[in-house]
Amino acid sequence: MKKLYIFIFVFVCPTLIYGNDEDSIKLVNKRIALFIDSVHQAMKWEHGTISIGEDGVKLNVPQGFKFLNAAQSQYVLEDLWGNLEDKSVKGMIFPENLNPLGDTVWAYVVTFEKMGYVKDSDADDINYDDLLKELKEDSKKANEERVKQGMSTLELIGWAQKQFYDNKNKVLHWAKEYKSEHSES
Repeated sequence: MKKLYIFIFVFVCPTLIYGNDEDSIKLVNKRIALFIDSVHQAMKWEHGTISIGEDGVKLNVPQGFKFLNAAQSQYVLEDLWGNLEDKSVKGMIFPENLNPLGDTVWAYVVTFEKMGYVKDSDADDINYDDLLKELKEDSKKANEERVKQGMSTLELIGWAQKQFYDNKNKVLHWAKEYKSEHSES
């Protein structure tokens, strides 16, 4: 997000300094629109079945959604949205009708970690409360780094979706809910 603010400062502020009339405001809006459009045009969206990572992992992006690869996702997350660097990000999934710089944008962040094997019989025994405590501790450490870099903190609220183990595909799913330091809810 810092880089986005720097862009606005460098390209927009000179217009504000030299004039605050209707023409200057139109020029500012045009420059912002051109930047947003250039970001949208640069995105290389993918659909269908996509290979992610070196481990032969395949992701099936459902109809109505679109996928951004790891490099583009890291640009969105770090440079546009102001998150800390995270090399575990393999991509992002956006609804088809949303783009990274929209007013009401949201997306799924795709990561993959070889965390070990979960036996089918052990899947029901995972203590998600303990897991959440561990994730909250990790979040506190990440917030310390965010503050050092002059960024807003993100509080891990809890689970955004109930956890489940997909016995057929042998995959454990969870989703986390965060609150931004400056958000109202």
